[in-house]
Amino acid sequence: MRRLSLIVALLAFAASARAQDPWSRADVVRESAVMAVSLADWGQTLNIEERDGCHEQNPMLGPHPSRGQVNTYFAASLLLHLGIVWALPARFRPAFQYASLGFELGIVGHNARLGLRITF
Repeated sequence: MRRLSLIVALLAFAASARAQDPWSRADVVRESAVMAVSLADWGQTLNIEERDGCHEQNPMLGPHPSRGQVNTYFAASLLLHLGIVWALPARFRPAFQYASLGFELGIVGHNARLGLRITF
């Protein structure tokens, strides 16, 4: 519950911030890519419960999270990411988005090598 409270507080903070600069087409494309890869991670994480011997490595979720915990975590993290990117000045957006995309691609690639499918 403490984790969820932290996520909600961070989301509220990000939502209350004002965008420094308007979004460019490139900002939208990058954020769409981050969201797409994050959705793949979400689907793979839901597939863990169907696989013997697999466990979640995200310490925020614990080794055997419920579907509800996974859904809450990913929904909140996607909204939080969007809020942070919205609040960032234009000059910082690309670096944050590329770092996020690289991180998520690494996770999705690792999960794919383990044989995890994207299921919802």
